[in-house]
Amino acid sequence: MKFTFQLMIFYLILTSSSYAYMDPGSTSIIIQMLISAVVGSIVAIKIYYFKLKTFFRKIFKKKKN
Repeated sequence: MKFTFQLMIFYLILTSSSYAYMDPGSTSIIIQMLISAVVGSIVAIKIYYFKLKTFFRKIFKKKKN
């Protein structure tokens, strides 16, 4: 752990500026990917939550006399 921390500090000290440019098209693609990842994960969780809920309802359903 200590070695990893020292390595990260050493790496940050020796970095130089890159003066990179991101155009608006790249930024909008990154934002779209983040939004789609969040929405997709919410939908996947919702689908599997309902499947799991109905599975347990079938197992623990009370029998009628």
